[in-house]
Amino acid sequence: MTEQHAPSAEASLHLLNRATHGHRVWEDMMSALGAHDQVLLIEDGVTSLAHPPERLIALGERLHVLEEDLRARGLHLLEIAQDVQRVDMKGFVALTERCRHIISWF
Repeated sequence: MTEQHAPSAEASLHLLNRATHGHRVWEDMMSALGAHDQVLLIEDGVTSLAHPPERLIALGERLHVLEEDLRARGLHLLEIAQDVQRVDMKGFVALTERCRHIISWF
């Protein structure tokens, strides 16, 4: 994550651990997003990138995915939209440090 694309100090980090298919919680999350909020797909949430909803991909560089969870689900070779930021555990920690609030959606 480059400094110019770092979240603002007022941003929230939204953690989505469920796939978008079969669950509606992601729509609630999308409705709650602020203009500078960030989204991190974790656990089963990373499977959403196999067939991502357009609204999710439209987040561009505000959308992150945890590399370890991609690997754990055999999706690490999945071609994902160019703007989606792959982060490791250090990147996850950095996001939590840069965002004011952490909100889990499950």
